[in-house]
Amino acid sequence: MKHPGTTRGNGAKWAVGAVAAAIALGAVFAWDSGSGDGQTVARGPCRSGTVVEHVPVPEDSVLPEAGSGLFKPVGSGTAARLGFCYGALTSIFHDGTRMSAADVLYPYSFAYRWGVKGVTGVVGYDPEIDRSTALLRRRLAGVRVVGVDKTSKSIRVGDFAFVRELVLVEVYVNETAKDPGWAATAVAPPWSSVPWHVLALMEEAVGRGWAAFSETGAAHSGAPWMDLARSAALKEKLAAVVAEFAARGFVPEPIKHLVTDGEARKRWAALKAFFEENGHFLVTNGPYRLKSWSPEATVLEVFRDISYPLGVGAYDNYTIPRRAYIVAVEPVDGGLSLAVEVERVEKFMRSFKIVREPLTRAGSDALKGQALVCRFVVVGDDGRVRLAGQGRLAEDGRVAIDLAGRLQPGDYTVLAALYLNGNTVGPEIRRIPYRAR
Repeated sequence: MKHPGTTRGNGAKWAVGAVAAAIALGAVFAWDSGSGDGQTVARGPCRSGTVVEHVPVPEDSVLPEAGSGLFKPVGSGTAARLGFCYGALTSIFHDGTRMSAADVLYPYSFAYRWGVKGVTGVVGYDPEIDRSTALLRRRLAGVRVVGVDKTSKSIRVGDFAFVRELVLVEVYVNETAKDPGWAATAVAPPWSSVPWHVLALMEEAVGRGWAAFSETGAAHSGAPWMDLARSAALKEKLAAVVAEFAARGFVPEPIKHLVTDGEARKRWAALKAFFEENGHFLVTNGPYRLKSWSPEATVLEVFRDISYPLGVGAYDNYTIPRRAYIVAVEPVDGGLSLAVEVERVEKFMRSFKIVREPLTRAGSDALKGQALVCRFVVVGDDGRVRLAGQGRLAEDGRVAIDLAGRLQPGDYTVLAALYLNGNTVGPEIRRIPYRAR
């Protein structure tokens, strides 16, 4: 499916998008709400899509070594505050290769390889990668690829069955007690829009002194800021490297155990063919592919594949934002219980309408995977803020605001608002009188 779009201006620094995705390990990751085959992860935290607190880290989990990026076993006796099991949807990259476990793990190695300064005997450091991955390196306690689930995302169209694979990955992090579990999922998501072979190609360019990953890195090293699209000199050098790597089936040392010689040769051959057809090396599995560029305009093609995690309707929340409402308040021991109604979109042909319905359970179809967040502020009689926090969605679909032991006796006003799927525009704020005893 192709649909060109054009942006005007002097053009972007095209390396930035690819490198940012790599060093940040992706701002978005494919999340599956259940593995579908009833499989549980041995000794791990959970089935795909759930969270466990205070969990031992399996001995065969790994952590990258600072400076080299080599994956080392965590070993026995390690515990983490939180363990997650992700189902990362594999999808097709722009060069036709398919995402694999190596693509999931390699960005972790990348962060530890280029984000650590002053490791003896290791040449390679980028200040921007250091800054962007500091939290990840501080909190990550281990990561483990459990396997591949080929059942939960299968699609059948007539006689044709298409399998959307899930790479099942366990991630263990040490968060502070003040951080809610859901926030920790953003610390080290097992996902990157950049395939391992493109990351390795960029690493080779930096290692040979041809380019730097970031503008900050360029100032630090004196090499030019990497441009995988417009720098003819760099592309000529990289084309020779790709041919060399294709001939010998090059695989970076940290993921050699995950990629066969044949798979590696296919990756480099696909990248070579992509470059010959498109004239650049900007391969990702993002929704847009660079088609052409000039000083006056840049043309992007929409990139879609049936394996793509964000399919039709994935961005409806932006065009049709929904809201949630507090419809009733009940005082309970140590706090408040809020009854909630949420908006739901009903579509018919090219039209739609928004309807409201009560939320009767946390996993209700009314939410349809959307995140419901309640934030509150407690104000005293003197107008000063005494407490701020976040409510908790209970199993019965009500939102609990826990205030027990958090306020001195007296009269207060609780200001509460609900946000559905990140829609924070013009929320309805409910004022609730509250007496702490």
